[in-house]
Amino acid sequence: MYSSQVFIPQVRKITSKPILLIMDNCGGHDPLALDWTKQYGVRIETLPPNTTSKLQPLDAGCVVVLMRARRTHLV
Repeated sequence: MYSSQVFIPQVRKITSKPILLIMDNCGGHDPLALDWTKQYGVRIETLPPNTTSKLQPLDAGCVVVLMRARRTHLV
């Protein structure tokens, strides 16, 4: 439930359009998130099993951009 209290409000500050959230298939993810489509207009797609290690390097570029933006706001 915590994810919906943080993720949804932050994204809704930026857009009111439908949202696509791409997650890995980790069993620890919030099972209540499946209801997000009806409640919040968020479509959740999970990555196929055993693809995280192949796709992880793609995260590096995104993380660098987000960290720079965060540092800019913190300074």
